[in-house]
Amino acid sequence: MHLPRLIEDDLFERVLIEPSTKRKCNELLIITGYASSAVLSRNTERLGRDVSIRLLVGMTQSDGVRRSDHERFRSIQGPRQLGGRIECRYELEMDTHSKVYVWLKDGVPTEAWIGSANYSFRGFGLALQSSREVLAPTCPATAYKYAEAIFSRGIDCASNAVNRSVKITDAERDSSYLMENRLHPGDGSNTAELSILSREGTVHGPGGGLNWGLRGSRNPNEAYIPVPAQSECRRYLPPKGTHFTVWTDDGEYMTLARGGDNGKNLTTPQNNSILGRYLRRRLGVQPGEQVRDEHVRAYGRSTLSFHQLRDDLYRMDFSRLDGYV
Repeated sequence: MHLPRLIEDDLFERVLIEPSTKRKCNELLIITGYASSAVLSRNTERLGRDVSIRLLVGMTQSDGVRRSDHERFRSIQGPRQLGGRIECRYELEMDTHSKVYVWLKDGVPTEAWIGSANYSFRGFGLALQSSREVLAPTCPATAYKYAEAIFSRGIDCASNAVNRSVKITDAERDSSYLMENRLHPGDGSNTAELSILSREGTVHGPGGGLNWGLRGSRNPNEAYIPVPAQSECRRYLPPKGTHFTVWTDDGEYMTLARGGDNGKNLTTPQNNSILGRYLRRRLGVQPGEQVRDEHVRAYGRSTLSFHQLRDDLYRMDFSRLDGYV
């Protein structure tokens, strides 16, 4: 009797990437109890733009959806440039704690896994401290029939009816949540900082830092934040290529990731201009305009503070200070 082999390591590559990159599957259907928008962001970036992902988050009737993930799911979903599409839905009828991953090739179920791994940082071994999870191959046709039935009854995350049907939680804003996660505002614990300036303590010229896009035919808003080799953030932030969400002090959500040689730059992987436009707005600089030293001096701050709230969510603080930092 042939028994399916459990997969215990490298789950992200073996289950979420290789069926497409090595075996040309072009649609992934996911049923999961809990999900991270940062995992969806990274998964989407790693796959070709002709690949579709359909995701249903199942434990939404009991636990709701964190606002940080909800906002990012809404922004990620939609058509892709080469024909793929990202869709995210929430369970409406009853909690679903199943974890089912089905790959299709041109509409035909081809590969499938079931097991314990949620579509999350911990579930797929992307967190600094991950859980022990397993997935096992199963019958693609049977898994697809089950997953399709559950997905079809979910509500689109962008529907106007979501707020009436699913609880969108603001756990990261609650003081008890911050205490639970050892974040004590103001005392520096669980915190690291990055400067938006160059090693010389000045704003980068065109082609670097906040002015990275000011070269050739690039989008002039493209930007990155340097992550120096000696920075505490090298240890504190996720490793190169791992997407994570930031909740900013002015209430926005963005997906960030380290890139470049040895993860020396921090930027918005979905589009490098997202970070540049955001920081220009905070500094009072018009979109596409060169950021200069006087802009930073007038603002009164040159550092970003990062406070970890959970595996894939950080608080990013760029609020004004009394003096130039």
